Amino acid sequence: MSDPANTTETPPSGDWRAQKRAEKHARRQARHEMTGETWAGIPMAGVLVIVVGLVFLLGNFGLHLPPRWWAIFILVPAAAALVSAVRLHSIDGRFSSRVTGAATAGALMLAVALILFLDLSWNLGWPVLVIIVGLGIVARGTRNRL
Repeated sequence: MSDPANTTETPPSGDWRAQKRAEKHARRQARHEMTGETWAGIPMAGVLVIVVGLVFLLGNFGLHLPPRWWAIFILVPAAAALVSAVRLHSIDGRFSSRVTGAATAGALMLAVALILFLDLSWNLGWPVLVIIVGLGIVARGTRNRL
């Protein structure tokens, strides 16, 4: 049952697919107006392929890479999550739950990547991961008070 005072509704038509497309387009437009951006970002799969190519190219030139060079594949999404947290903070203008979630995930992946890349002991590393999760919980719980 629709509200007779609401005049923004479109009258029902026989083509429900066209109505769904129009609603989807309206949601996308609202999202683009909210974020102020129309560019979705860098395709991460392309970045990973470039990194793999660079690693093999440097190996062909005789540059010996650390034995755990593959930890870079965890570092790339970590950097993307941290950049996303900064971008979300500039959009929201505050530390919202979106910002704290992206920052916590990025910090966790960064810590795991560094532990693997530097070949650190997990006995020393796992408390750092617990601390990062705790900081994320505290930041999320105090976001409304700041």
